[in-house]
Amino acid sequence: MRLLALATYPTGAACTRFRLTAYLPHLRAAGVDVDFVPFLTDEVFRGFYGARGKVDKALSIAAALARRVALLARAGRYDAVFVQREAMLVGPALVERALSEVIGLPLVFDFDDAIWMTDPAQQKVSSAPLAARLLKSPQKTLDIVRRARRVIAGSDHLAGWARRQHGDVVVLPTVVPRDAWRPLPGRLDGAWVDGHDVPVIGWVGTHSTATHLDLVLPALARLAREGRRFKVRLVGASRQLELPGVEVESVPWSLAREIEDFQRIDVGVAPLVDDAWSRGKCGFKQVQYFACGVPHVGSPVGGAGELTRHDDNGLIATTDDEWAAALGRLLDDRALRARLATAARRDVDERLSIEAQAPAFVRAVSDLGR
Repeated sequence: MRLLALATYPTGAACTRFRLTAYLPHLRAAGVDVDFVPFLTDEVFRGFYGARGKVDKALSIAAALARRVALLARAGRYDAVFVQREAMLVGPALVERALSEVIGLPLVFDFDDAIWMTDPAQQKVSSAPLAARLLKSPQKTLDIVRRARRVIAGSDHLAGWARRQHGDVVVLPTVVPRDAWRPLPGRLDGAWVDGHDVPVIGWVGTHSTATHLDLVLPALARLAREGRRFKVRLVGASRQLELPGVEVESVPWSLAREIEDFQRIDVGVAPLVDDAWSRGKCGFKQVQYFACGVPHVGSPVGGAGELTRHDDNGLIATTDDEWAAALGRLLDDRALRARLATAARRDVDERLSIEAQAPAFVRAVSDLGR
């Protein structure tokens, strides 16, 4: 089988790295010949959401559109096409329509966010410029779903929406490679690791999701006033927290340091505002904490609520009092930290890893050849 795998972003983006390219060795081992072609190149993606000028971005998009058009001319050599999120960053589903209707390729569509929501008021955490949002086609995701032979959704919530449009929907959570993402020594015993004498409460994300940290601020401030000793480390937030008496470190996110940043957190937080956009999140931060044996407190929103079993593999909080109580328990109780971390890591070993999900992923795409 010859598979054309298309994605909006290159492997620098987590959605591409963990929902597509991590599975390519498993597809190839099953006899599937895969060509992976992202819309944005690695070079363009690295600076696309930063300080690059508008003209430079427009030229990059124009070049990417030209590459997509050229790709259609040779698409007939493939037996099926896999699309992660969308084949093009802008415009309607023209490429998906051409591949499925004109060329006749069976299409597998994979998505891991509520990307059918195009109203900026609904996407409360979106930081995309207005001009970029206006280039989105409101019906694009729906059009792709209706043209797909099969849909892969990252959570039950996303699958519920997809099943109202399509009869063949598979749920595959966003997961990590089991051997690469591992706890540091002592983590599963509940110890502070890396020589910490003061525990590190940490968070890893992006500047667009850092607004959710406001949910945790009152609890952290209360713990500090009570005399609890802890540090706060934020990775990728591009902001500082005002916590008198608490050392707060904010560092940029780095792909090379991605696993290490999670491993060196002693207590993780995963807050999410409960709105329509956040309910489409797949709980991937929880999976990353699970894999590294980091006990965490999170909001029971979207996929996070589906994956987290309160007081078993993590703790759930919705109010300021619950956040303060949960974080206080993790700071005080080593046995609790060990129990949560061990159960969470067991989930990764058994089902929340690329290795565990690979057979289902391969089945979802390998039986669709023409």
